Amino acid sequence: MGDVVTAVETAAEARPQSAAAPSPFPPIADYAFLSDCHTGALVAADGAIDWLCVPSFDSPSVFGSLLDREAGFFRLAPFGINHPTAVVYQPGTNVLETTWKTPNGWIVVRDALTMGPTTGEDTITPHTRPPADDDADHLLVRTVECISGSVEIELVCEPVFDYGREPAEWSLVGDDRHVADATGGGVVGSLTRTPPPPRTSRPRRVAPRPARWRCGRPRRSPAPRPGPSRRRRRAPR
Repeated sequence: MGDVVTAVETAAEARPQSAAAPSPFPPIADYAFLSDCHTGALVAADGAIDWLCVPSFDSPSVFGSLLDREAGFFRLAPFGINHPTAVVYQPGTNVLETTWKTPNGWIVVRDALTMGPTTGEDTITPHTRPPADDDADHLLVRTVECISGSVEIELVCEPVFDYGREPAEWSLVGDDRHVADATGGGVVGSLTRTPPPPRTSRPRRVAPRPARWRCGRPRRSPAPRPGPSRRRRRAPR
């Protein structure tokens, strides 16, 4: 009898999933969309960025949990809470604003792939179209503002480069431990966290604290060292 049950279980496991069965992945319509005209990010309802290719739309993904749970994500949200109170875009912008209610307080998280005044040639994603007043900063900015009480925040940034095939190698930058570089797939991403304000005994509204992800600057190969018979060449000015 035991052999029969095992055979039935094995056959059931091998059977493909029915198209009518609920998917473990969120519906694509539940995602919010961010863009800076060079790339786009998809933000899940639980506060995780599940899809982002850098530095452009056709680049390999850095966060790819939209397709594979092991392909990277970036979550900034209250710890242990997965359902926000409200998700809206700030009027007239592509800035996403997510409001969270917790047992101890309220926070607002704002997300954007930022754009700013054009200051020169774009070296990350070169393009030949006529220059505009604004261009991409190649920067994903996520801010959290506590508007009432106190809230425990979870920040988990786990990039996996090249569509989930190459894990990130992290290295700290500087001595304050607020900047870290993630390297993989020939790309470097930088995560910058703003330090918390000093603690006070009086409750107060805390100004937004940003976490910034610098999107996809190319990794530079180390310059070859000149050998005994190789002379240094001065770069032309």
